[in-house]
Amino acid sequence: MTSSAGAASSREPVVTLSPEQRVRLLRAKLVALVRDHTGHEAEPTEVGTSVGLVADGHAGVLIEDGHPGALAGALLWADRQRATQLTVYVVTGAEQVARWAGYFEFGDGPVEVRCV
Repeated sequence: MTSSAGAASSREPVVTLSPEQRVRLLRAKLVALVRDHTGHEAEPTEVGTSVGLVADGHAGVLIEDGHPGALAGALLWADRQRATQLTVYVVTGAEQVARWAGYFEFGDGPVEVRCV
């Protein structure tokens, strides 16, 4: 039998990131995802509450919470960057984002959505 005190002590500690730390973490994560997916690297930038980068015409945007506004922001940002392809990496809600993205084409083809 485990006491409630024992159960609480076995939990992972909750770490709160400052906004700057959160952005740095998202940037590093996006660079790694794009490098593993396309083999390219570039300097990421903030895209609203997300981060994005363009490497060799291919835009990648990391979205933490998949909602229509985040997808719309990714599409607009990638278009302004004159990208020819768009991959959206989604932490939460990738199924919904993939369904919404199915209504759009971007540059040379469909918007690719990857769950991370």
